[in-house]
Amino acid sequence: MSNNYQKNIAALGLVWELLYNLAIPVVVFTLVGNYLDKKLGYNFLFIIIGGILGIGLALFIVYKKSASLKKRFYPKEK
Repeated sequence: MSNNYQKNIAALGLVWELLYNLAIPVVVFTLVGNYLDKKLGYNFLFIIIGGILGIGLALFIVYKKSASLKKRFYPKEK
């Protein structure tokens, strides 16, 4: 296999990882918010709170992942 093909596969793997790191927290927190809204009798309060928390967590996860990639690909020069 060519080196270019391997780089493309690695890039697709990274994109896939970032996508599910974004999607899973948002979906899970929104579903928990929906459950709490139904259980406690509110309309969209906990869905919105869960969605915002999920987005915040997703952004934090992507930030940490990008920081680790930065260290990996751009080490400090001595």
